[in-house]
Amino acid sequence: MSWRSAALLLVLVLLLALLASASSIAAVNQYVEDFTTRAYCDAVNTTANWDTLAGELRLPPFQLALAGSYDTPSYANGVAIAGDHAYVADGYSGLQVIDISDPTSPVSAGSYDTPGTAYGVALAGNYAYVAAGGLTDGLHVVDISDPTTPVLAGSHEAPYSAIAVAVAGDHAYVAGCDTGLQVIDISDPTNPVSAGSYNTPGHADGVAIAGDYAYVADDTSGLQVIDISDPTIESCISNILSEA
Repeated sequence: MSWRSAALLLVLVLLLALLASASSIAAVNQYVEDFTTRAYCDAVNTTANWDTLAGELRLPPFQLALAGSYDTPSYANGVAIAGDHAYVADGYSGLQVIDISDPTSPVSAGSYDTPGTAYGVALAGNYAYVAAGGLTDGLHVVDISDPTTPVLAGSHEAPYSAIAVAVAGDHAYVAGCDTGLQVIDISDPTNPVSAGSYNTPGHADGVAIAGDYAYVADDTSGLQVIDISDPTIESCISNILSEA
């Protein structure tokens, strides 16, 4: 055998030895965590939850804690947030404006005693739209350009108890307990006017808008989905949930 052949053979032997050694090291270092038992759980340093039934380690539940509070004068029924202020529909005390720049210590910033009992509120631009019921029912538009001094800009009074309100574009959608969904044209916030309505079968207590549809929480009649692609001619397209 020539010295070249011997050298080549030596190199091959060394390569095979290295590969075998690497495989052995990998086999030794392979480790599969077993969470089906708490036998090896480091109770002091482990904050996660050991799901021994599924054999999984899970993140702990999200911990909630009270950061702050402000006791409004009446009954807080609805809230909307814009910037450093919370706007609360506060029952007999109308619209309450709370400064939340420090969430741990909210303080009163201003208020407007809307006619009727304030149940719901939605914000758009410099206006708060308050759904109110009671002696004076309807939608009240409050100018909040200065949150410390909110003033009434306009109202749309109607024979229905307004419970909730959502705003999309130039329209406010009001859930009226006795007359279903009311659509109010707010292109001029100082002069809101009726644009359409749909009398749901139950008592409309809540409303949310997504695209061309209004989703109305209708008490005993479940969820009513209303086509608002033309706000002046609503039609109920389906009852997603219904209860006897």
